[in-house]
Amino acid sequence: MLFATLLLLAAPAQLADAPLAAQREYAAGARDFAEKRYFEALEHFRAADRLRPSANLAYDIARCDEQLGDLLSARRAYLEVLRRAPGAPDRDEVDAAIASIDARLTLGDVTSAPGSGGRQAAGPSGPSGEPRAPGAAPPGETPGRSHLLAWSLLGAGAAALIGGGVLNLLAAQQVGSPDALAEPPAVVSAQNPRAQGLFTAAIVCYAAGAALGVGGLLDYWLSR
Repeated sequence: MLFATLLLLAAPAQLADAPLAAQREYAAGARDFAEKRYFEALEHFRAADRLRPSANLAYDIARCDEQLGDLLSARRAYLEVLRRAPGAPDRDEVDAAIASIDARLTLGDVTSAPGSGGRQAAGPSGPSGEPRAPGAAPPGETPGRSHLLAWSLLGAGAAALIGGGVLNLLAAQQVGSPDALAEPPAVVSAQNPRAQGLFTAAIVCYAAGAALGVGGLLDYWLSR
């Protein structure tokens, strides 16, 4: 904390000969930071830094960015602190802050920090700028499960059609006809009641297969 304390104590001195506007911006930023309004504080510190750059303001900017969860910007600001004050006492604290951010970035920690007021760090986002949940499909893309349903319906339909064909062959064997469907139902039923049952089951399978196939094609087309 020594480095931060020295910077905070040095702030009034560094800004003493700065434009009055810079002093006002710094004071407003310090007040907002104390009240945990980090976004507003960041804007004030940046405005003051544009008027009178200093290591202290770079440090304050880094702390705001870190509180807001913008780790990449916080890292750049901490590096700017070291660039502006390379011989500052106890710079190990800033080095430690940079190392901590590097570790969090390695783990993919780019979410907003507590107290950020809902402001999100940079990350995957859609056209609206709102971050997406990990694994969520990009806007305009259909999740793979919709196509999975379509292929499942088509597969079930194909299986039903194949089953209908098998049943039709069995019915044909019962009545001695190459195709039971070619015989009038009354003739099939009179010749062999069992063949009639197989014939009816075949028709049901054909109807179910056609319905499942149509449903699968429709679902695939709607989910494109």
